Amino acid sequence: MAEFKQNAGPNSEQYASEGTMYIKKGIHFHYEKPVDEKYIQYLKLVEEFEEEVENGDSNIGDFIDKLLYYTNRSYDDKLDLKEKLKLGGYNESYYKKANALKEKYAMNFSVDELSISAQKIHAYILAEVSYRFFLHINPFIEENYSKVDISELINIKVVEPIEAILSQKNVLNIYKEDIMCMIYFLTGNCHINWN
Repeated sequence: MAEFKQNAGPNSEQYASEGTMYIKKGIHFHYEKPVDEKYIQYLKLVEEFEEEVENGDSNIGDFIDKLLYYTNRSYDDKLDLKEKLKLGGYNESYYKKANALKEKYAMNFSVDELSISAQKIHAYILAEVSYRFFLHINPFIEENYSKVDISELINIKVVEPIEAILSQKNVLNIYKEDIMCMIYFLTGNCHINWN
């Protein structure tokens, strides 16, 4: 804890007596962007998407590199979704639900169906999911927190913040369950670990 020192003067309105007052205060490293800055990158992608739709220019073609990164299996991890969840202490029925969610999200990726701007939005959201999971969830998994605690943390630190981003203008109709689908999709492609 940092210690701050404040001297009260003889004519101080705040303190009636002279002397030294010590305040122990924890140091916090939390920075919250102003609301208008917080979603600017996402809203630019939405604007690009809306322009494509309005102009009838869907720019369908090859996947953008960032999306290819998330849709391909990571080279350094050979475990599949089932093995990762098993190592994380999850049972067969949990795996079946998680796998169904992973497959549901994977159906989004057909080269003939996603415009470049839609791919950029998906890549942005996948990057947010991956980043938030790594930063906010993995440390608690490594400390062997309970599955209930991990589920709550996923909701608070991954799902809700991403839902807040999407709520600014949800042009691709991505909702809470879809965010969970993304988590298992990224797990199956070795971008998220559960142990």
